[in-house]
Amino acid sequence: MEPVLQTSFKLASDALDAKADVLHKVEMGTTLVLAAIDGNHLYIAHSGDSRAYLLQNGEVAYQTKDHIDHSVWGDFINRSFFSYQREKADVEIRRFELSPGDRILLCTDGVCQFIAPDILTRRSMDDKSPEDVIDVILFLCEKFSKDNYTAILVYYE
Repeated sequence: MEPVLQTSFKLASDALDAKADVLHKVEMGTTLVLAAIDGNHLYIAHSGDSRAYLLQNGEVAYQTKDHIDHSVWGDFINRSFFSYQREKADVEIRRFELSPGDRILLCTDGVCQFIAPDILTRRSMDDKSPEDVIDVILFLCEKFSKDNYTAILVYYE
């Protein structure tokens, strides 16, 4: 699975460069968070400050670490997909075994930076439908987030 993911990331980087070419060499970029499931194996890939959480047995079994450097001039993302800078598109890939009942939450920084981590993960483990859980997270984002926000919650059964 990892070679397939690596090829996908290269193609995504090529597509970003091609779009930048069409827009007269404009600089643009994006962070990435991805979950791929193959049987009972989960692959989490990320680059930047979008996050993935693997929740098992009501606990956070894994959480991606933001690729951010801190300096006196502020924080900056040190890994991302950025036009014409393939070296920054260094994607971290981790592999896990899944069990029924596990949950996977993928979200942008507009979610994880404005909702306290314990609230976010606790809400993700609520005994409700995925739609109801996402509605709660959406409500919190609308109330507190100052950034764009997107979240995907997966129940593994």
